[in-house]
Amino acid sequence: MFVAMANWFGNRLTVSGNPRLLERMLEAVRGENGLVLDFERVRPTPTEEELNELGDDSGLGAQSGWYFWREAYWGPKWNLDEAEDELRLEGSAASGELTFFFDTADGVPVYLVEELSRQHLFLSFQLVYVEHGNDLAGVLGCSLGIRRAHAEESGEKAVQLLDRVGWTDQRDLMR
Repeated sequence: MFVAMANWFGNRLTVSGNPRLLERMLEAVRGENGLVLDFERVRPTPTEEELNELGDDSGLGAQSGWYFWREAYWGPKWNLDEAEDELRLEGSAASGELTFFFDTADGVPVYLVEELSRQHLFLSFQLVYVEHGNDLAGVLGCSLGIRRAHAEESGEKAVQLLDRVGWTDQRDLMR
């Protein structure tokens, strides 16, 4: 049985472009443990020593621990887990489109997707997300290293937004 939990977000990240560039991106984000999308490969969390050295220069003030760093530079507090049932990849680089499906805790990986777009300039990224159990959904589009669009809605407008982008799992929003 599906149990919706607040502060958990369902994410669908679609990446499209040249097949060779998609293959390079896949290699760049794949974790050493075989994880198909490893946030640490996109933007590694600094060590505690590095965070202490950053101190107030990080823009995080006194809150320079890993949690606050990830919140500021990734969005969610945790990396993806290779054991997570909900983490999957559909499509192929050869087809010109890849879609990652995954859940994140306490945040949406908006900043991470923006970083991916900066690292892979000639690919297009669309992130669709929904907060499980709440009426919140959003869409982020990035290309050429720039945030092209970002819309976030709640209530009935969230349902309409998800309908427009083809989100079919109706368990995710309370109606």
